[in-house]
Amino acid sequence: MTDVDVRSFVAEALVELGADVSDGDSVVWVRAPERLQSALRSPENFPLAFDPDHAGEFGADLIAPGSFVLERLLSLAMERGRWDSVRVSATPKDWVSRVLADVGLQGIGDSDLSPMELRDSLYFLFTFRLTFLSDEKREAFHAVVVSAEEGIAWPADLSATEVVTGDPVAFAEPPKVKEGYEIARAALREITGRETRAFRERSLRLLEEEVRRIFRYCDETMAELREADPSKAAEIGRSIEAQRGRHLTEALERFEPRATAALCAVRAIVAPTASLEWRGAGGRRILVDAWTKRVRGLICDRCHADDSPWSCAGGELLCARCTVTQAASARPRGRPRSGTPRRDTRIAGGSGRSPRGSTERPRAASGRRRGP
Repeated sequence: MTDVDVRSFVAEALVELGADVSDGDSVVWVRAPERLQSALRSPENFPLAFDPDHAGEFGADLIAPGSFVLERLLSLAMERGRWDSVRVSATPKDWVSRVLADVGLQGIGDSDLSPMELRDSLYFLFTFRLTFLSDEKREAFHAVVVSAEEGIAWPADLSATEVVTGDPVAFAEPPKVKEGYEIARAALREITGRETRAFRERSLRLLEEEVRRIFRYCDETMAELREADPSKAAEIGRSIEAQRGRHLTEALERFEPRATAALCAVRAIVAPTASLEWRGAGGRRILVDAWTKRVRGLICDRCHADDSPWSCAGGELLCARCTVTQAASARPRGRPRSGTPRRDTRIAGGSGRSPRGSTERPRAASGRRRGP
């Protein structure tokens, strides 16, 4: 989470909780209602700093991951929850071609596309707060988009998806948010799987190193005490073993990896979606939506991935990885020059056919002394 994200989140959360927020030269001034004062344990008027260089100015608390004010605001925001709905509007007439161009398919002509259907589709935007807690604490926010009609999900750029222009929309029937939430949870587990495994492996490695250090320290201490006073070795040994047990328990509590994800907000978004038939690359049906700018229904002809950007050449649809692989494995256009002339070709300054072998002088011959 960047400093800009933290600042905007804090300001928005404070306003939603009833506070007045105003930007100063170096700090942000907050006027909090009574209930917020009690939750934040703050006076009615107080400053907040988002830059370590300005921490302490006018008594300002620094807002950073792990700080008291930020933790309390996150807890209040999750308890309160955020839910809204919006209809995406004001899309340009050529938005379909623009989206296709953004994913690398700008070469598709109108004759290759046959519009099948244009309709409004429902999407959910779930925002999660992922917390990794061990010897250190790390947090990150993830956004997951769910297509309610297709039952699929994909990650989204949080800063990009928050910029949604349109009017609030009312639903005749409440949307099935619970089903979308289950899909988003499964997608989040897959999206963050590698990061979670790396965090767990690192924490367990640090725990193993700490356990070894504790055992090594206790064993060395025991050996030194036995050598100094053998008569008290048994009594001292029991004391050191008890101390070692306490240190091991503390190390386990300190380095045990814990990863939790909490739902922060849900947004229902109605956006235009175009269904098209693309006759190129073997013919396929694709879906293009005007909100996430995502093209669905495209699969790489080689590795079967569905990630953009794409390239289409020779009737074959390739993802970015396969495009690079194809370019790297292509045969060179010309052969490198060498000292071995081709057969049946004339040599400059001579006549007849070229000899069978190289005309270059061996490198070792350059330093060889000529005979008498």
